[in-house]
Amino acid sequence: MGICFTELLYTVKSVTGRSMQPTLNPDSSVWHDIVLFDPWSVKALREYNRGDVVAIKSPYDSKLLVKRIVALHGDKIKTLPSYPDPEVKIPEGYAWVEGDEPFKSEDSNHFGPIPLALIDSKLTFIVWPWNRIGPLRKPSLPNPKAQRGPAWRA
Repeated sequence: MGICFTELLYTVKSVTGRSMQPTLNPDSSVWHDIVLFDPWSVKALREYNRGDVVAIKSPYDSKLLVKRIVALHGDKIKTLPSYPDPEVKIPEGYAWVEGDEPFKSEDSNHFGPIPLALIDSKLTFIVWPWNRIGPLRKPSLPNPKAQRGPAWRA
């Protein structure tokens, strides 16, 4: 008996960097989180929701970035510095993504709303390290239609 993964159903990837702390790579250990991504639900079913942690194709280059969807079509979002506008209304077909550690993240506060077509897959399960193995827990998000402020990010 074995487990078979294909790139269509699931992909196993190592996540590096600090932009998603404390959700991923929460400490300074030498280990990087190894996680399971689900491209099927994004590409075939078009399922993405506020609060989902997703892999996106960088709008600047070929890198895959891991970020959280914080706003979708019609939502208003308060931005962080260095974004030029203090507030953005998300247009149809776009999402606003941010790292959980906002000041160490290359995210929508740098490149603006991203087209939904740049979403590659959805993170579903932490495979390693052993002490955190299991499904990714969703954070409790406030009313997504409400404007977010510093308290939400804290």
